[in-house]
Amino acid sequence: MKYFFYVFIGSGLGGTLRYALSLVMKKYNFTLPIHTLSANVIACILLGITMGYLINHSENNNLKYLVVIGICGGLSTYSSFSYEVFQQLESGAWTQFIIYSFCTFIVCLLCIMIGLWIGKNLF
Repeated sequence: MKYFFYVFIGSGLGGTLRYALSLVMKKYNFTLPIHTLSANVIACILLGITMGYLINHSENNNLKYLVVIGICGGLSTYSSFSYEVFQQLESGAWTQFIIYSFCTFIVCLLCIMIGLWIGKNLF
């Protein structure tokens, strides 16, 4: 039952952070949905760091439920990403579609790798 509490608190924090990012990013006139990309990048780096840390400290399961499932789950925005990509395709914004899709996939993958390295080697 305590794991539900950790996921509940973490997803609330992650969702709040995602909303805050969208408010900050609305002040700028980006052609790409940078707020969603930022949320995904932050979630990936945080997930990588946490999982890297847990490789050496596997006794801390609470952290997995709070950060990996809760915060990263509330912050990461794959459904928003999918809808935004669909809108770009529908409107014929092929350059935006290619840049945004590439950045989301490659940058987030790199963030997982960097985060794992940080979590394993610096903690």
